[in-house]
Amino acid sequence: MSTPVRDEPAEMGPAAPTEVVVEPAALAEIEAELEQTRRQALSWKRLVIQAIGFALGAALIGWLLWRATRDPTVWDRLRAADPMLVAALLGCSVVSLVLNGAIFWISVRPVRHLAFGELQWVNATAALFNYAPVRLGVFVRIVWHLRIDRMRVREVAAWFASITYTVVVPLGAAITASLVFGRVGWPLVALAVALVVIGALVAPAIARQHIVASRCGGLERVVTDPRALWGALALRSIDIIFWSLRMMLTVRILGMELTAGQSFMLAMASLAITLNPLGRLGFREATVAFVAARMAAGDGDDFMARSSQLAVVESAGEFIVTLPAGILAMFMLSRRWKTGTRTTTRAPGA
Repeated sequence: MSTPVRDEPAEMGPAAPTEVVVEPAALAEIEAELEQTRRQALSWKRLVIQAIGFALGAALIGWLLWRATRDPTVWDRLRAADPMLVAALLGCSVVSLVLNGAIFWISVRPVRHLAFGELQWVNATAALFNYAPVRLGVFVRIVWHLRIDRMRVREVAAWFASITYTVVVPLGAAITASLVFGRVGWPLVALAVALVVIGALVAPAIARQHIVASRCGGLERVVTDPRALWGALALRSIDIIFWSLRMMLTVRILGMELTAGQSFMLAMASLAITLNPLGRLGFREATVAFVAARMAAGDGDDFMARSSQLAVVESAGEFIVTLPAGILAMFMLSRRWKTGTRTTTRAPGA
């Protein structure tokens, strides 16, 4: 009779979950799924597309830096910036990074109980790998949760689908509200909240339909669990606020004449373009520069330089936080990765 394979007790994160038994047959299937994921993520076709995306992004960054440095006063403005504004800008990036990790943690609760602290480290590592020539953030997450957390591909797919939903709904609500009202105020907030609430009601209603639930094998609970769905939507909405605040702070540091409503729209454009599959580098910055230039009363060389500065400085405010956080996260996760062990447990009712 075969002996079950047991994961060792977890050493990271608060309130380590109970031990789970992984039968050899199930473990072999997980390893097969992991190998298939590696092949798909690192296929030649995908690598070529990602390499082209990185080259385009790098060219865009180079172009933006050239435009930005055409105005020599940019360095004077940065040196003269209020340290409190700079600290607040970096603080927004820190909060946003932590919120994103919290969203992953609360969204997976209906499927698995994973340690909050460890998911924060995984999130920081994935954020750093999104800057790689081949965008590896999602791949890093998938491989970690298959190899270390012993999750199945269908569980990870359902989890990530719910994450995507909790990004699209608040982002779509914010963009719609800003297009309707054009300025930041209570009407914009009220409409955005109403649209998010509608989104929180629609997904569970659809997921509970027999034609959907019968094909999900119980994994529809990633959107039918109210704590997970409403919690993720609330955290993502707060994250959008900090994205917007970081953009507003950058505008203020550079002394640009953009309203709060325009800064908010820039932040939404920045967040939306990060969902593109070609890569993190360049595309977001170019989008911000392009939209900012079109928002100006005049689009001469001076403002084109200023809009490029805005794009580069705002993005740098995130990278300066992501780089050390990602390096520290990899160090914190290295032991667990080498041993390949993790205590996990299925959620109640799984």
